[in-house]
Amino acid sequence: VLQKMGELNAARQQFESEVAIRQGLLLRNPKQMLWREELATSHSFLAGVLEDLGEQEAALEHRRADVRTYTELCSFDASNAQWRRNQAIGRHRLGKLLSETGSLGDGLAELNNAEQLLEPIVAVETTRRTWRDDLASIKATDAELLAQSGNRRAARAKVEEAVRLLGTPKERGAKQRLAFALLVKGSIDAADGRKAAARESWQQARDVLQPASQWREPRQIAVMARVLMALGDRAEAAALVGRLRAIGYGNREFMSLSRTEGY
Repeated sequence: VLQKMGELNAARQQFESEVAIRQGLLLRNPKQMLWREELATSHSFLAGVLEDLGEQEAALEHRRADVRTYTELCSFDASNAQWRRNQAIGRHRLGKLLSETGSLGDGLAELNNAEQLLEPIVAVETTRRTWRDDLASIKATDAELLAQSGNRRAARAKVEEAVRLLGTPKERGAKQRLAFALLVKGSIDAADGRKAAARESWQQARDVLQPASQWREPRQIAVMARVLMALGDRAEAAALVGRLRAIGYGNREFMSLSRTEGY
C-alpha cells in the first residue's frame, strides 16, 4: 500500500523487514516449501521498490534470489504450474532489469527463457486470463529489447502478438500492459519511419489509459508519462514527471528518457 501511495522509502523498509523475517523462518525449517515460495515473493516486492528508487544494482540481488528460489521449487515439483508461471515472471523481470543495467544480451536471454517457460503453460491453462496477460507482457518487453538490439523485424512480430493476446481488456492491470505494448509498437513504427502508424499506436495507448484519474501507482503514472512524451504533449507529460520526482521515483530507464526528452 505504501508503494502504491508513492511512499517508496517507507515501503522499502517494510519489504526489507519482511525479507529478513522470512529468511529467519526458513533457517529454522529449510524444508518448508511454502515458506520458501513466500520468501521468493518478498524478494520480488523488495526488488520492485528498489527499481522504483533507481537502485537497479541492489535490485538485481533480489531478482536473482527470486528466480533462483523458483528454479529450486520447480526442481522439487515440476508439475506445479503456479511455480513454473512464477519462475517465468521472475525471469521476465530479471531480464528487463539486466537490460537496464547494461546487459542487453543477458536480458534478452532471460526473456527468451521466460517465454519458453510460460507458453506451454498458457496453452494448457486456457481459462487463466491473467496468465495469458503475463505472456503478453513478456512478449512486449522482449519486443522492446529486440528493438534496442536493432532487430526491429522480430520486435514487431513480438509486440503485435502481445497486442493480440491482450485484446480489449477491462481490468486496470491489463490496460496498463496493453498501453505499454502499444507504446513499444509505436516506437518500432517510428524507428521504421512509419510516423502515422506510430502516432496511431500512441494515441490508442492514451485512449486505453483514459481516464487519467484511475492511475495512482508510480509505475502506472510512468507509463502514462511515456505515452504523453511520445505524443509530444509536453505540458501533461511534464506534470506527471514532476509528480514522480516529487515522491522520489527514480527508475533509471524512465529518468534517463525524461532527461533525454528535456523534462
